[in-house]
Amino acid sequence: MKFRIEFKKTTISDLKKKYSYISKNVEKLEEVIINDLKEIGLKEISDSLSGSNFEASEPTTIINEDRSIGIKGTQALYDEYGTGTVGGLNPHPEKGSAPIPLNAYNSGKTIRTNTSKTSTASKNGIPVNTLYWTYKFEGKKIYTQGRPAGMHIYKAKTKIKNDMDKIMKKRVGEYISKH
Repeated sequence: MKFRIEFKKTTISDLKKKYSYISKNVEKLEEVIINDLKEIGLKEISDSLSGSNFEASEPTTIINEDRSIGIKGTQALYDEYGTGTVGGLNPHPEKGSAPIPLNAYNSGKTIRTNTSKTSTASKNGIPVNTLYWTYKFEGKKIYTQGRPAGMHIYKAKTKIKNDMDKIMKKRVGEYISKH
């Protein structure tokens, strides 16, 4: 038994027409693909932020601009990359290539060590012989050992990268089949 595919002039002619249509409309196709990828990224960031419970005077919010997405807020950098002992135990994989230079976890002039079982730090949940610092939130003094890296942007970039080929194939296939 034989199977064969016959190539005719009409096959090549159809292919030329489809290629011509796509090359003339590549900007439209690009926008459709970018919008699909932005939606994937925005959902990932939104899902990640909804699990974040970082107490800050200005919460981290989502940026959705023409050709970019991201997060913003006075604490967005800490929310993304993490801080302190907890951040060091749950580090961000791209901390070394952050958009601005970041100090090592557990660095800074306000970091202290809890040295007593009866200290105010101990009464606020900080174990003895561990590093901590404090900050004000809504008029209250908060004791903390830091926070894990939220990785909102990192997770979105990873998801977009993993889904990009699938989205491109789908959208290019739709364009080819319609024209």
